[in-house]
Amino acid sequence: MPTQSFENGALVYSDVFSKRCFYDISNNLLTAQFDGTGGISKYAVVNKWDFIECYYNQMSVNGLPFDYYAEKRVEMCGRIQTVKAAFNGADITVRQFADSSTNALFTEFEVFAGGGDVVFENTVNFGLNITSWMKNFFSARFTAGNLSRLIFGTLGSEI
Repeated sequence: MPTQSFENGALVYSDVFSKRCFYDISNNLLTAQFDGTGGISKYAVVNKWDFIECYYNQMSVNGLPFDYYAEKRVEMCGRIQTVKAAFNGADITVRQFADSSTNALFTEFEVFAGGGDVVFENTVNFGLNITSWMKNFFSARFTAGNLSRLIFGTLGSEI
């Protein structure tokens, strides 16, 4: 059963791993939304375009796909979302964050194996918003001012 609380200045959410827990973050260069499973459900560069439609992980421990019904704990504070879960002898922490000066998002995976060695694998899947990118690519470069400079600048130098 899902629970929500507030601890030490952070929002805390507990549920099964497959349930999403959306958390919006931003800085001066980006807006993004973490989904509570180590994925990113939205990412946009400020005053530019929506870039990523989806980004998600497929994790496995010792060759077994991650159990999406395993219990998780999600902590959200500032520009950081931390997801903690245990599966197949490994305690896994996924920490996602943004700094204050770039338009990059960072993801850290921490795997702790208390009883011995484990093999952790992660496959990253993502989808790009090509329509938004193409629209903004051409509208940003082919403005009336740029086209007139190109046409009249070239014609003016030949006269």
